Amino acid sequence: MKLSAAFDTRIGGRRRNEDAAAVTAAGAALLAVVADGMGGHNHGDVASRLAVETLIQAFQAQVTATTPRLADPFLFLQQGFEAGHQALADFTREQRLPESPLTTCVACLMQDGIAYWAHVGDSRLYLLRDGHIHARTRDHSYVQQLLDRGEISPAQALQHPQRNRVSTCLGGPLPPATEFSRKTPVQPGDVLALCTDGVWNVLAADELADILLSNPAAAAVKTSLDRVDQRGGERRDNLTLAVIRCEGEPVA
Repeated sequence: MKLSAAFDTRIGGRRRNEDAAAVTAAGAALLAVVADGMGGHNHGDVASRLAVETLIQAFQAQVTATTPRLADPFLFLQQGFEAGHQALADFTREQRLPESPLTTCVACLMQDGIAYWAHVGDSRLYLLRDGHIHARTRDHSYVQQLLDRGEISPAQALQHPQRNRVSTCLGGPLPPATEFSRKTPVQPGDVLALCTDGVWNVLAADELADILLSNPAAAAVKTSLDRVDQRGGERRDNLTLAVIRCEGEPVA
């Protein structure tokens, strides 16, 4: 299947950008990664960058001209998240920091018409199909737990004072509780979007879907982030979005 992809990350109204993102392709595979360093901890920008770089470097080392496919995509994602967590522990020890930098992370691997994804924290992946949200990651957050118990409404969740409190991440004393998707065949016209909370906190899911489904990948990223920039206000968060469009017929 032919894929097109684009990503961008912006500082928003903050003093520095603690988001990071990358997209890379080789052989028969493509990998997109988005991470959001947690601003309540020092070196959030380092945390997100290390998480993204660790996954990208592992992909580039394993997918080559002679090995164009990953034998086990879910194992690759599991090991990549574990390696990112270890990279943050190593950085903490080398810099003699009092506590580890922390970051959320979401990654999507595309190979032979199949999508595989994993995430920790509240950076999200959306799979859009036939004009609708076909699948979406579930946030690992305190607010999501309140929603699951029916204690608050979706509208209240967007304004909750603890909406940035995540229940698992990369970095810190506990290993990440990484959540994995199912093996998901994609179809021509499908769009996958990976984004930080700086995007989904501002753009409603239906509005984001409309932009992503009606524009090429690069234009969809620009239009979405422009709209967030316009609405987010002076204190808007960093904002990051990566988009993968599925085009052409599936490959057998």
